[in-house]
Amino acid sequence: MLIDKQARQILTFVTPLDLLNLSRTCKELRKCLLSKKAASIWKKSRENIDKELPDCPPDLSEPQYADLLFCE
Repeated sequence: MLIDKQARQILTFVTPLDLLNLSRTCKELRKCLLSKKAASIWKKSRENIDKELPDCPPDLSEPQYADLLFCE
Protein backbone atom coordinates (compact mmCIF):
# COMPACT_ATOMS: atom_id res chain seq x y z
CA MET A 1 0.00 0.00 0.00
CA LEU A 2 1.52 3.26 -1.11
CA ILE A 3 0.36 6.62 0.14
CA ASP A 4 -0.60 8.70 -2.88
CA LYS A 5 -0.04 12.44 -3.17
CA GLN A 6 -3.55 13.42 -2.05
CA ALA A 7 -3.45 11.15 0.98
CA ARG A 8 -0.03 12.55 1.92
CA GLN A 9 -1.44 16.08 1.84
CA ILE A 10 -4.43 15.11 3.96
CA LEU A 11 -2.26 13.29 6.51
CA THR A 12 -0.14 16.41 7.09
CA PHE A 13 -3.24 18.03 8.65
CA VAL A 14 -3.75 15.15 11.09
CA THR A 15 -2.25 15.53 14.56
CA PRO A 16 0.83 13.45 15.41
CA LEU A 17 -1.20 11.56 18.00
CA ASP A 18 -3.77 10.68 15.34
CA LEU A 19 -0.97 9.54 13.02
CA LEU A 20 0.28 7.27 15.80
CA ASN A 21 -3.20 5.88 16.30
CA LEU A 22 -3.63 5.34 12.56
CA SER A 23 -0.29 3.53 12.41
CA ARG A 24 -1.59 1.16 15.07
CA THR A 25 -4.81 0.22 13.26
CA CYS A 26 -3.48 -2.23 10.68
CA LYS A 27 -0.23 -3.62 9.32
CA GLU A 28 -0.49 -1.82 5.98
CA LEU A 29 -0.90 1.64 7.53
CA ARG A 30 1.82 0.84 10.04
CA LYS A 31 4.21 -0.13 7.27
CA CYS A 32 3.45 3.06 5.31
CA LEU A 33 3.41 5.53 8.18
CA LEU A 34 6.50 4.16 9.91
CA SER A 35 8.62 4.08 6.75
CA LYS A 36 11.38 6.64 6.31
CA LYS A 37 9.52 7.99 3.27
CA ALA A 38 6.72 9.16 5.58
CA ALA A 39 9.02 11.31 7.75
CA SER A 40 7.88 14.47 5.95
CA ILE A 41 4.25 13.69 6.87
CA TRP A 42 5.18 13.41 10.54
CA LYS A 43 7.31 16.55 10.48
CA LYS A 44 4.61 18.67 8.82
CA SER A 45 2.00 17.29 11.22
CA ARG A 46 4.20 18.21 14.19
CA GLU A 47 4.85 21.70 12.81
CA ASN A 48 1.10 22.29 12.38
CA ILE A 49 0.61 21.63 16.10
CA ASP A 50 3.32 23.96 17.40
CA LYS A 51 6.02 25.68 15.38
CA GLU A 52 8.01 26.21 18.60
CA LEU A 53 8.65 22.51 19.22
CA PRO A 54 12.30 21.61 18.79
CA ASP A 55 13.29 19.53 15.79
CA CYS A 56 13.33 15.78 16.10
CA PRO A 57 16.55 14.60 17.76
CA PRO A 58 18.86 12.72 15.39
CA ASP A 59 18.69 9.52 17.46
CA LEU A 60 14.86 9.29 17.17
CA SER A 61 12.57 8.77 14.21
CA GLU A 62 9.66 11.18 13.74
CA PRO A 63 7.14 8.56 14.98
CA GLN A 64 9.27 7.87 18.07
CA TYR A 65 9.49 11.60 18.75
CA ALA A 66 5.70 11.96 18.36
CA ASP A 67 5.21 9.09 20.80
CA LEU A 68 7.56 10.75 23.29
CA LEU A 69 5.81 14.13 23.00
CA PHE A 70 2.15 13.19 22.74
CA CYS A 71 1.59 9.80 24.41
CA GLU A 72 1.29 9.16 28.11
